[in-house]
Amino acid sequence: MSTLEVTLAIGVTSDPILAIKPETTITAVPGGGGSVSVEYSTSTEGKVTAGTANWQTWPAGSVTATTSDTLIGKITAIRATALVAIGLLEVRN
Repeated sequence: MSTLEVTLAIGVTSDPILAIKPETTITAVPGGGGSVSVEYSTSTEGKVTAGTANWQTWPAGSVTATTSDTLIGKITAIRATALVAIGLLEVRN
């Protein structure tokens, strides 16, 4: 199992993380007083890289405390945005 950590700048959506394996665990870690929103896409990799993918909010919505969820099924990519404070996104697959 490998873990990828991405630091999330305030108000900037991260670049999409591709090659998400089935049953990948995502952890959103908001900075103090901030929140993190995570989105996933089932669009093709071509649409993700072209910037035309459809994105859905992960089941936990926007979180203000460290939150993990395991994504089941075919997920092409994920991305996240931190608000108010720098956040962290961890991807374990």
